[in-house]
Amino acid sequence: GACLTISSEMMAFKGVWFMLVSSSLVANGLAFDCVRPNRRAFLATTTFAPTAWAASASTALARAPGSSDVAASLEQIKDASVELRKLQSSWGDYAIIDAEGRAGDVDRARRILGGVSPQNLASSSPIYKVENALKAIERAATNAEEGQPLANLDIEEFSEATERITFQLQKADFQLYSCAFAPGGSRQIKELYAQAKEFIDRSVNDFGVIEKLLAATA
Repeated sequence: GACLTISSEMMAFKGVWFMLVSSSLVANGLAFDCVRPNRRAFLATTTFAPTAWAASASTALARAPGSSDVAASLEQIKDASVELRKLQSSWGDYAIIDAEGRAGDVDRARRILGGVSPQNLASSSPIYKVENALKAIERAATNAEEGQPLANLDIEEFSEATERITFQLQKADFQLYSCAFAPGGSRQIKELYAQAKEFIDRSVNDFGVIEKLLAATA
């Protein structure tokens, strides 16, 4: 029957969870979405242990727009964190002021933040709409039964970190956008770049909070 094989959704979920919160699963061949009592037995024998997130991003399980899929949402959160750290560490390559004192191509950094994308195309950056992926995890944790993954997530702290990340990423993008209209040769461009960097730094810290909260569900 349907409960004698592991569903594709369960396989995807386990694969992502291995990357985010290193786990050891006791595989007994039950489908994750099976509603029979054996589903609880499967979850009861599942254990998780914390680990650091991967150092490189992957788009193997990209979350479709509007999707609440847990595995894809976790993947997007991980990828967004990785991409934001890359932007942070190479900030000098983006916060450019040309010889005439004008801001360089701010759209390069904005594309990473998901603020701009090719005409008529959705942004390919994992940071784009990452707040929806975070909210999907929050909903999954709220609805999780005892013993299930995410059941013991600190939802209040997770929600607060999500709100901060959402606000800070929007502000960072806006500061970069404003650079394009700042007078050349003025201090305003440097100040806008510095403010954008500060919001990015804060977001990186809050992604660290998210990582620890997910790891604590082990």
